[in-house]
Amino acid sequence: MIQIGFLLGPFLLILFAVYGLDKKSGSAPPDAANSPENYIAFGIALAASFGVFLLPRMLLGNSPEKAPLENMVSSYQLIKIMQWGTAEAAAIINMVIYILNGTRNALLAGIVLLLLITFLGPGFQNFCKLFKLSESQIQEAADRLQSNS
Repeated sequence: MIQIGFLLGPFLLILFAVYGLDKKSGSAPPDAANSPENYIAFGIALAASFGVFLLPRMLLGNSPEKAPLENMVSSYQLIKIMQWGTAEAAAIINMVIYILNGTRNALLAGIVLLLLITFLGPGFQNFCKLFKLSESQIQEAADRLQSNS
């Protein structure tokens, strides 16, 4: 559900940028191949994309599998929220660059970042891979938690 919230803001901004601006009035200048806005949009999208994939290892450190299951789950939630927030912020910045300057590269970068958010959804397989666990290990830990309760 939180992923929908992260997608909604940039998506509405894209709709406003594409359909809400009157391009015929000259409010946005045409694309220039070497304009600084193109490089800024590309740099923000590239940095956010790398950051999204580097965040889990940076936050977990070297040995995430030694933590208790409760800590793993809360760490996983934090990582996902930070990944989505990073991609969403970069998408919004690119949409603002598009609205202000009309650079189509910024629009394309914003759309690609929104697609990235949709593919970063949480999943059991992703959780197991990140913490280097098998399904049987997680089931044993869950059974222990239930028996202690």
